[in-house]
Amino acid sequence: MAGGTARTRRRAAVGSLAALLVLAVPLSAAGSTVVKGAAAGTEDVTGAAWGVSSSPTSFTWDLIGGSQTATVANDGTVALTQISYTVMVSAGLGLTTFSLAVCSVAWSGGLCSGGAGTAIGGTYGINSVTTVASSVVPPVGGHVYLKATASGITVTSITMTLSLAVTGSNTPASTQLRSAVTTNQ
Repeated sequence: MAGGTARTRRRAAVGSLAALLVLAVPLSAAGSTVVKGAAAGTEDVTGAAWGVSSSPTSFTWDLIGGSQTATVANDGTVALTQISYTVMVSAGLGLTTFSLAVCSVAWSGGLCSGGAGTAIGGTYGINSVTTVASSVVPPVGGHVYLKATASGITVTSITMTLSLAVTGSNTPASTQLRSAVTTNQ
């Protein structure tokens, strides 16, 4: 019987050791499989368009300054990061400067949600052309709102005209557009 007891003790020790090893291996590693994915191949973008427009595109002041508003729309299919504004102020007589500001919501009482909005450039003088950029942009299919202001008196009619463009190009570059990456998971 002494041999049977030793054998029983060895079996119990091996069983205990096996049970400890099973418990020592983390459950997450023991019960999971690691799957690695890799991106493969390329996909072409079949179509995308930059698009931005303003309505109206010009503002005219006669005698007394003040503010006028416009709506800028993203008519394209690509999210914008910046809009380039070419601000042209006509020749004329007056003691005034002009400014441009943008707001993500419609102007109310000359204010942008309780504030002055975000200035686009600085001030513009009579008979000037300046190109400036703003990172306040409308989402695809959405709008932002401009406020053009003349501060002072004009003797003759003076017009501010805006020309808008997507900064960089009106045609998407391949480095700026990407299709979704498909992974094998």
